[in-house]
This record gives sequence, C-alpha cells and structure tokens, in this order.
Amino acid sequence: MTGKSHFEEFAGNYIPLYKYKQVMQRYPEGKGEKDEIIQIAMQELLKSGATKEDLEENLEYNNLAKSYERGDRRFFTEPVTTSLNREAKKLEDYVSSNLEGIFNDSPDEVLREKILPYVLEKKEVKGYEEIKELHDDIGDLEKKLKGIEDPKTREEVVAVLRESKAKKYEETYSDENEDQKMVKRVLINLIDDQSLVQELQKKYSIKSKELNEKFNKDIKGFISAAGLTSEEVIGLYEPIFLEMIKNSKQKE
Repeated sequence: MTGKSHFEEFAGNYIPLYKYKQVMQRYPEGKGEKDEIIQIAMQELLKSGATKEDLEENLEYNNLAKSYERGDRRFFTEPVTTSLNREAKKLEDYVSSNLEGIFNDSPDEVLREKILPYVLEKKEVKGYEEIKELHDDIGDLEKKLKGIEDPKTREEVVAVLRESKAKKYEETYSDENEDQKMVKRVLINLIDDQSLVQELQKKYSIKSKELNEKFNKDIKGFISAAGLTSEEVIGLYEPIFLEMIKNSKQKE
C-alpha cells in the first residue's frame, strides 16, 4: 500500500510521460544545443539497454557529435521516443487496471466539471437512460433561454413557445364539444409571453435540480458505467494534471 489514492497515483504516474513530452517539445526532431542533445541521448540509450562501454566508445570517436553535425538526430529521437512510448504504455496499463478506483478517488469537481460533460455528450450509458434524457431536455431548454436573452432571436423563440402552448390546448380540448371549444379559445387567448418565459425558466430549474440530485447519488457509478477507454481517460485527465503541474511550479 502506498497510502495514495488512485487519483494521486494516476497523477504521479503521468509525470514521467509529461517529462518526455517536454523533452520532445524542447528539442523537436533533435534540434537544440549539441551537448544537451548528446547527454540526453546517452541517458535514454542506457535505459534501453545500451552498455556504458559501447556509448563511451562512440563518445571517444565523436560519433554522436558527427551525427549531430550532419543533421542526423536519430541517435536522440529514437531512444527518447522509445522511452516516451514505454511510459505511455505503463500509464495506459495502470489506467486500464484501475479505472473504477480512479473514478472513485477523483475529486467531485473533477468528475463534474471535466469528465461528466464528455460522458453526457459522447456516451450512451446503459441503465442510466433517464439521465441522458434529462440532460438532453435541459440542453434544449438552455438553448431556448439563451435565444430569449438575445434581442435578435427573442421574438422568434417566444413565438415558438406560444405556438407550442396553443398546440397543447388544441390537442387537449375537443372541437366537438361547445364547452371545450370555449375553454380552448379562452386559454389560447390567455397565453402571455412573459408567463411563457417564466414557465421555461421554471422547467429548466426543476430539471436541473433533478439531474443534480441524481448525480449527487451516483455520479461515480454513472461515469464508471460509461465504458470509457484508457485512452479516453488519459486524454480527459491530462489537462487536469497539466494544471496541477503548473500550479505546483508557481508555488515553488
């Protein structure tokens, strides 16, 4: 036992991959100060199994420097890329073996702000169809509310709401009964634009609260059931880890 949560382990396991990515960014295609390039190449070749004697021999005869001078930087790019790929594979293996633990140990704000939006947009989660339906309804309501806030589209959106409300009354009350015809006329005549907007806002508030309550109960179960791949999880968490690294450097 390390005493660390799966989220902390995941973040820690990302660091080696991050460092190799930084090396590749700092020295693209092996471009950079010669001594630095050679030193890094030596370190990575040793990690991949090259003997110290073989590397010292190449140093003695300036073979790495000669390769550098003629623009052939494969002595650098190949071992660094190999190390980067090795760390990427290790990270992917860790994630695939600890998916549920990662989600269970992730801070709630990470799940809500970073992971949940992706799952809701990209995944059909079996057993949670009601959540997807709620989310889609909220998205539709949100789109209409934004349209109402925009003076250019407000009238058009309100007209659609008015038409929808009138259609509801048309379908509810029959033309075959005089009393019902009268009720329908009165109700349609009572349709008020401001009330339609308030009704829309109320629906949005109620559905948002309902969805939030469902996530409060089982957000981790919902995300775990989404079938995210290791690649997707790494891609979603990488910006989080980069922000953590940035904040850590600022505190130093």
